[in-house]
Amino acid sequence: MVSKGWHLMIEYTPWLWTYLGSYDDLSITTKALSLSKTAPLCIRCAGLHSAIRSFMDLVNPHIKRWRKAVLVDVPYNLLPNEVQPQEAPLLESLVVVKNYSNSLQSPFAGGPLPRLRYLYCKGVTLPWNRGLLSGLSSLTIDHRTTHVITTLDLAHILINNPLLTTLRIGQRHSPSEETEPDTFPILHRPHLKTIELDLPGSLSDFLLRHVSTPACSRFSYIVYDCRESSLEHIIPFFLATPRANPHSGPRRRVWIIPDDDTFDLRVTCDGEHFTHSIFSLSFRCEEFARLLTWVVDRLLPSRNVEFAATLWLSARFPFEEETELRGFLRKLPRATNVYISDEYQPEALFNILSAALEDGEAVNGDRFLLQGMEEMMIVALECDWDGCLRMLEARARGAEGTLLPQVLKLRIIESELDGDVKQRIIDLLGQGNLIEGDSDIESDSNSELSVEY
Repeated sequence: MVSKGWHLMIEYTPWLWTYLGSYDDLSITTKALSLSKTAPLCIRCAGLHSAIRSFMDLVNPHIKRWRKAVLVDVPYNLLPNEVQPQEAPLLESLVVVKNYSNSLQSPFAGGPLPRLRYLYCKGVTLPWNRGLLSGLSSLTIDHRTTHVITTLDLAHILINNPLLTTLRIGQRHSPSEETEPDTFPILHRPHLKTIELDLPGSLSDFLLRHVSTPACSRFSYIVYDCRESSLEHIIPFFLATPRANPHSGPRRRVWIIPDDDTFDLRVTCDGEHFTHSIFSLSFRCEEFARLLTWVVDRLLPSRNVEFAATLWLSARFPFEEETELRGFLRKLPRATNVYISDEYQPEALFNILSAALEDGEAVNGDRFLLQGMEEMMIVALECDWDGCLRMLEARARGAEGTLLPQVLKLRIIESELDGDVKQRIIDLLGQGNLIEGDSDIESDSNSELSVEY
């Protein structure tokens, strides 16, 4: 039972009646429209029941008071059309989601909406070159069906929204005809902090070539048709993103991981309370070796810092020939940890790490590849222990006139060493540097490279 005083206060406080949803009884919506008087409205309508037509018929005449609107699977003929600026002067946030629709109608066509700052549209064809997409601070476009935006559409978006702080665009299909503007300047977008792209390569290339975002602190890019140009245009974002991230802690990690059909590159930062990804690339291709080499060649050396890399080796690691593996290991700035799964045959690796470098090959006084390695973990029921011992003995002896390589820690998982082999390893490394035991690490872990700086 509510007292009369409380009852009167509720009925005569307009902002308490400003949240309207199609899930409410229509009588409640009618009463709320009346008691909210002239207060700005927040509208939410999901087209999953029969009352949405009546609900939209009630709220559409009040579009002048809309402040936020979330419209999910609402039929096109019920959405506002040809909305002029004076008809929706308060609209700040608009979410329009329409799944599996091939309608040619464009809702919310008309002039620019003066206060619209947040726009999220999924599966909806909006008038990209019209006034609706102008002056935004956050824009999300998600097209997973047949709808596409073209390079010219993207150009209009970049030109008309100089105050963007967030830009997310996802699209599965390439435009049937690609026509770039004859001349298009590089646009400086100092407020743009978040960029998430899931686009065909041509559209992403165009955007990356023509936008400067010094404040970008979160960058994500999924590429379906990998191009050399895509890789080249990403470098400035890779260099700028960690520096621009306000939550970056003292430690950053670069992860390079191949999944079933994806090559992922991620940069994560350790903040005060959590670790978060600030830079990520996903290449939908099988060219893991080429892309891995490209990352090590072009991105890692561009950071004027010392790297500590962790290298996971499994059956998916792309360098099978000893010469290829040697060439790749020479490119690594530093690898402190090497983990070998039971699916990887390490004979070539042991041979490479056993061989002292020639005079012309030595870098920074190192006479062995991965001379700074601190730990090697072998997850295997069977292993080339003779090759492992040759490697340990060679690196323990060092090379004449040079410092000995750092004594490493050897961790053996899922294998029981022969007594003689075990003793020889202890003699070389010391009792405390040989660790035997089980592990909860999956033996079929994907190959990956992670770099901390």
